[in-house]
Amino acid sequence: MQVSTKIRKIREFKGFSQEFMAEKLSMSQAAYSKLEKNNKSINFDNIKDIAKVLSVDPMQLLNFDEQQIFNNDNQQ
Repeated sequence: MQVSTKIRKIREFKGFSQEFMAEKLSMSQAAYSKLEKNNKSINFDNIKDIAKVLSVDPMQLLNFDEQQIFNNDNQQ
């Protein structure tokens, strides 16, 4: 699964809009949308920033384990 798809899935699971993410990342909603659609390169700095907003470890975006993410979130 591509990083952009992983980001979208976690964002949707957490109930965050693209507009919310874009605002937290100081970018336009259009620019954020391009990240999720894999139309714009995502560097590790982007991944770290996105992970912080999503409250996940950046490595979880790179090595996504759906069970681990969703089970950890449900335990809080």
